[in-house]
Amino acid sequence: MKLLLPLLLSAAALYGGDFRNYRRLPDQQNANLIQDAGFEENSPLWKNRNAGGWKILPGAGRNGTAGLVNTRTNPEDYVLLSQKIELKPDCAYVFGAWIRTENLSGRGASVCVEWSNARTGKWLGGSYIEDVSGTCSWREIKGKFVAKKYSDPIQCSITFLVRKGSRGKVAFDDAYLRPDTAEWNAGILHPVQKTLSTKDRSLELASFVSGTFRYAKEKSPRLFCHVEIRDGKETLLEKDYPVKNNRIIPEFEGMAPGEKQMKLTLSDEANKVILGEKRLAFRVVPEAEIQKRTVRIDSLGRTLLNGKPFLPVGIFMSGLTKAQIDIVAEAGFNTVLPYQSPTLGFNGKKGPAAVREVLDYCHAKQLKVVFSIKDAMPKGATNMILGEWNGITGDAAISRAIVEHFRDHPALLAWYVCDEIQPTYVESLRALRSRINRMDPNHPTFAVYYQFNSYERYLGGQDIFGIDPYPILYADTRDQRKVMEQIEGALKVQRLTSGGIACWAAPQYMNWGVWQPDGRKDPAVYYKKYRFPTLGELHAMIAMEMIHGIRGFIGYSYSSLFYGPDRQQFQKAWPVVKEAVAFQHLMAPFLLSEKKAPRFSIHVKKGQIYAQSYRASSGRCALLVSCVGPGEAEAEIRFQEKLPAMRTHHGSFRKKGADSWVFTGMDIASGLLYTPEK
Repeated sequence: MKLLLPLLLSAAALYGGDFRNYRRLPDQQNANLIQDAGFEENSPLWKNRNAGGWKILPGAGRNGTAGLVNTRTNPEDYVLLSQKIELKPDCAYVFGAWIRTENLSGRGASVCVEWSNARTGKWLGGSYIEDVSGTCSWREIKGKFVAKKYSDPIQCSITFLVRKGSRGKVAFDDAYLRPDTAEWNAGILHPVQKTLSTKDRSLELASFVSGTFRYAKEKSPRLFCHVEIRDGKETLLEKDYPVKNNRIIPEFEGMAPGEKQMKLTLSDEANKVILGEKRLAFRVVPEAEIQKRTVRIDSLGRTLLNGKPFLPVGIFMSGLTKAQIDIVAEAGFNTVLPYQSPTLGFNGKKGPAAVREVLDYCHAKQLKVVFSIKDAMPKGATNMILGEWNGITGDAAISRAIVEHFRDHPALLAWYVCDEIQPTYVESLRALRSRINRMDPNHPTFAVYYQFNSYERYLGGQDIFGIDPYPILYADTRDQRKVMEQIEGALKVQRLTSGGIACWAAPQYMNWGVWQPDGRKDPAVYYKKYRFPTLGELHAMIAMEMIHGIRGFIGYSYSSLFYGPDRQQFQKAWPVVKEAVAFQHLMAPFLLSEKKAPRFSIHVKKGQIYAQSYRASSGRCALLVSCVGPGEAEAEIRFQEKLPAMRTHHGSFRKKGADSWVFTGMDIASGLLYTPEK
């Protein structure tokens, strides 16, 4: 790889701090990896270039050159045009193209990069950028990603697509995919909601470098972050900190209330090179003000509701009728997350008053509401864009109006700001999160992701990080490796100094087949290929999340229990869901306790097993174990103190001694020992 020679910085004032002897990374000028990127050669490397409405036409591109065109007349057509590209692991790439549309309906057209296992063909990931629809003149769309390291070789393609359901015309030209400089992501982990107490004496910042910075290195790099905190013109802190374990921990004397500005400059101190700069902001308020907040996340990762620990046991909903609210309340749920929150209404009613009526009924049923505001985002960040609300247009104005209308409602628990968006839209997400934090400090924001390989790219996008691992994909699934992938990814972007994580999870209540084309169309395929999680598997995945510090659960989903060919599946699945809910409530006193847990040792003899102990405020004790699978698992667990008699809630335990048990499991399984109430 050719080394790039940086330019000298001319003024220290550009970055703050004394960087006069430091060099600066130049703009990358790397070769385009796409062949026939301007479509001048009509290259056969473009797969499907004469199929599905795709044509490479003279004069269809920018400035009268050749261009790629798709004329879609049948909205159900879906043919992708692509070219294979070779990527290098741990390298950042930038990609994009120029696009022009004419009367393109639906979601429109876009470009993406996807990669899969070269040996098995299994999809591994992708980078997706905004969809373009309607009529627009030539404009550039672009994205960035980092190629991860995999155990097997990967194959990659850049792909042009017109979404299903779209009709009209689109043209592309001047596509590119180039190696790029590494991506630096940094954000505030503590304080949550970017609000510091006057009693706090430190910040915890996350710092992740994805990819490789390419420059001439005479010495082994030593990364430092220059932290400058200002209150207006007054400098409160200016100091260099080493980056250790992807964390920066500035310590200081207490700060007076008010808005603070923070500038972070990442540098390689050994080679005197500036690598990047970030500007962040936070507030400082009196401790008493934080204590009075309606909902907040404490240092243990617990949700405090009016100052008291609360375990969200919730479920995703499409809408909310009185009958549905009654059903989920009777099942033991204490929280609901309705996707269409801004448009809720009983009996066809619409408007803010109709939404408040639904919230009032939830409050009467002692249900808290995570209010979805995720659709008040730019096009592409959501598939259900909220273009107008109560006569208001524009995503920023709509989100402000919604928060103003409902921030005072007693049923409100949190704001749902994101449902698995692509990193392309993270700046819009950060803006939404900051807008809500300022308007409503009494309720945190919550977002859910599945992209465990790039969770660091979502730093600053939410107060509560959410994961949605659905391990039971097929009828023959017998493990929960997907749960562990997302847990491990989430732990990377959670607070380290106190051990408490602000993270909720979405247990899998649904049958994956209802979302798959083959399962939805063919009942025989649905019944043979797919299935619901068993109660034992639900226990195991929820237990694994509890063991790793997750303190909130919003299961997915109520509405999906009515999809698919089996018209009786809600009646079959709902009793199992209710049992899983009861398990979460059984664990609540243990998960929310501040008491020191009993110490134990674990000797894993077979398989992959995780365990955690708890002590409730009443003194009752519990032990959770969960194994990943597939196959047999066995572990011996010994407590370091004598405990009261414990009983088994579920799982296979064999008592071996006074304070020792042997747990055995098969595939995705778990067990709970606990001290019953007197």
